[in-house]
Amino acid sequence: MNFRKSVICYAEGSNKIGMGHLYRQLSFYQNYSNLIYFKFIAANQTQKDFYKFFNCKYIDISQVKDHKAFDFGVFDSKEDLIEVFDKIKPLSKTWITVDSTKNWVKEFDYAVFPSFFASLDQIPKKLQKFETKFLFGVEYVLKRSTNKKDDINIDFKTLVTFGGADPNNLTELVAKIVEKRKDHKEFIFLIGPNFKKNIEYFEGKYVNLNFLNPVNSTRALIERSNCVITSLGTTLQECEYFSKNTLLITNYLSDEKDAKILNKHSINKNTFHHLGHFVNINENAFNKIYNKHSRNNNNNKRHDDSKWGTGWDSLLKINEKK
Repeated sequence: MNFRKSVICYAEGSNKIGMGHLYRQLSFYQNYSNLIYFKFIAANQTQKDFYKFFNCKYIDISQVKDHKAFDFGVFDSKEDLIEVFDKIKPLSKTWITVDSTKNWVKEFDYAVFPSFFASLDQIPKKLQKFETKFLFGVEYVLKRSTNKKDDINIDFKTLVTFGGADPNNLTELVAKIVEKRKDHKEFIFLIGPNFKKNIEYFEGKYVNLNFLNPVNSTRALIERSNCVITSLGTTLQECEYFSKNTLLITNYLSDEKDAKILNKHSINKNTFHHLGHFVNINENAFNKIYNKHSRNNNNNKRHDDSKWGTGWDSLLKINEKK
């Protein structure tokens, strides 16, 4: 195949921090694999297993010295320290970081924030003094592809999804509450590939609830839902795109600020409802908010599909000859 560009990607991912970065880079691959030659870098077993599952070509971090250079490098991480970047930096002259405001962002040519709620006023002033170019908006949100294998025959109204790893076991936190509700059959719980507890555990303990094995993409499930219960992660972009009522449980106290500004930036001003930090969730508060905000709102506005993801073409200079 005659590829127009080549890109080397590194995405943070583990059982501890979750797999949102990996899924975001998977969307990048799914949208551009017919135009771009991709290689991913794996530094741990979680990353390797992820790339194998989705048939993505990858190289081990120990082998990067022997590899050719790429047109662009994409680095997706929110870690405070990124020693791994020093090892892979020589692989490209142009580097793009995704969704991070850490001090090391100043080392990158571009900082992309693929989000409907990101803006320049959220970037530390000290970072704005450097030459890094900041890019924001839905123009950089790449929609996930759908897969017929993910079609399910279960009727449901509410999707419960906490990513690929769910490090704080929020799935079980919600299951304990939902099993007591009369409408518990209206919920479906998505079990991620790197959950500490597998679907057999959940089905055995919560026999009256519906659970679903890992899927290739949550896009179709979110589109079918009236309501989504999730944490602060890449799933929010799909909830916004489809204008779904969304209830949020945050994993980290550092997420609280973002959770409270979502409606300010949403096309609908009453779509996202913050349940709170997971240690503070209680049954009565959950049920009160769910009963009030979970039902489908057909009056919700929808986004202009033509804008989403269009920014990457110009950033990667897709239409320029190599």
